[in-house]
Amino acid sequence: MPFPRSYKPRTSSLTLTLLALACSEGNTERGVDTTPAPTVGAQPPTSPSAGSGSSNPIITPGPAGSANPSDPGTPPMEVVTGIIITTPPQGVSSCDVDAVPADPEAEQLLAPFAVSHDDIVRRTIYSWTVPEQISELRADPTLLTKSMTSDGERGRAADLILESAETDEIAAMLAAPQFEKRRFGWSNPWATLLGWSGEDYGDRLLAITLRPDAWVGRMLATRDSQLTWAFFDMDGNPVENSQVLADPQRLAMVYFVDERDSPECRGSLFRAGSIFREYFVLNESMIESYQAGTTELKAEIDRGITALEALLKKLNTGDCNSLNEGAPCWRERVAAEWWTARELDNVQTLYEHALAFPNTLYEPTISNIETLLERLRAVPFDGDPLVYEYPDELGALEDGGAPENADASGDAGVPRAAR
Repeated sequence: MPFPRSYKPRTSSLTLTLLALACSEGNTERGVDTTPAPTVGAQPPTSPSAGSGSSNPIITPGPAGSANPSDPGTPPMEVVTGIIITTPPQGVSSCDVDAVPADPEAEQLLAPFAVSHDDIVRRTIYSWTVPEQISELRADPTLLTKSMTSDGERGRAADLILESAETDEIAAMLAAPQFEKRRFGWSNPWATLLGWSGEDYGDRLLAITLRPDAWVGRMLATRDSQLTWAFFDMDGNPVENSQVLADPQRLAMVYFVDERDSPECRGSLFRAGSIFREYFVLNESMIESYQAGTTELKAEIDRGITALEALLKKLNTGDCNSLNEGAPCWRERVAAEWWTARELDNVQTLYEHALAFPNTLYEPTISNIETLLERLRAVPFDGDPLVYEYPDELGALEDGGAPENADASGDAGVPRAAR
């Protein structure tokens, strides 16, 4: 997956908008106020999500300080610029998925995909890429090769780490050159397959598996741009910050949550926001293996298809063609749910706990899930499988732990056909 865009705060756009009744109950009775609200500066262009058939408020890129939606990477900053009262288009129904009768089978299928901020440890993550990168890995198995995009973007996490390095000892550690190369991914393949509006990460799937003695970090960027850290071993046991500072080569991956542009839904005030979360692998010496095009990955795709088909069945039962709440209200609720470690007991909550990007493309509606299923079914497995298993000992982390002297000689650590 490409690097996320750098965070660029909005300084001259209207970030709060009146939304009459947007988050109140019974929105099927709402009408649409077609009178545009005043905006600051020139009218921004329509975002890729506008005109998609969604009944949610129109979201447009901010006129200043926003990322270019045509650039590669994850979430651009979004801003709402009009007074909008939402309702499903005529003939399009909305529903509260929770009001549909419970479906224990669907819940059981979706439950393994849920991730909360207090349950982040995953040994395997999934990253979408393009055929050219798979070919490059066949020629040179080094997985972590880039610290920024071709446009010079480091990504939001890297920017925040560098900004905090003088005052935060964990950030200072991660700002060191040996941690600057990263690869981004998520805990399941389907929650990032559609990318962000107007962006595509590719249709070739990589699975990256960490070593059993690896550590995973949690990096939370709060609304006021402060950083909080937590670390865990592969069994989910806490690891003290002091241990990580003393033994940094054990750190393999970080779970990053960016709440600096959180959505808000407060009565008649709302902000769209663009909260997201991701994993990034930053230490090649703590990777056990990676693979592409294997039967194991095809089985993982099929597992996601089965779970989403069960969700779609429930959505069709409730005739759920539209959200039963305004988009910012949905995003705010999902972001709040990610903090909960309580028992997840309905399919909508389970689906939302599996998401990385709570944006328009992933709203739990019939058309969105149909699109996601169509894309999953079309994932190609037409090339030779690739499996790379790292040598048992890569040594201390000096240059990122990248494989050395890997060629076609048959030595350990050379890509081979899947079993």
